Amino acid sequence: MGADTNSSIPNRGVRGDESSFPQDAEPAAYDLDLHEQIQHQIRSLGWSGEVIRQFMADRFEGKRWAALTEDERLLLLYHLRG
Repeated sequence: MGADTNSSIPNRGVRGDESSFPQDAEPAAYDLDLHEQIQHQIRSLGWSGEVIRQFMADRFEGKRWAALTEDERLLLLYHLRG
């Protein structure tokens, strides 16, 4: 019949222009200075690892250090100093 057989086949495997859950193109640079300030503050408080883990979990919905964003880490420093 001369019909274009490709016209009825949906585009499969094509990602599209937008992703379903946007992510940063590059991870944020690790702020070593902020990390050192947090470590210094924890040492000055004399807290054990378990105490600081619980402190973070209570304030950041159960998150541990690796799951915290840079903004949350800055907020952690603020809480530690408060």
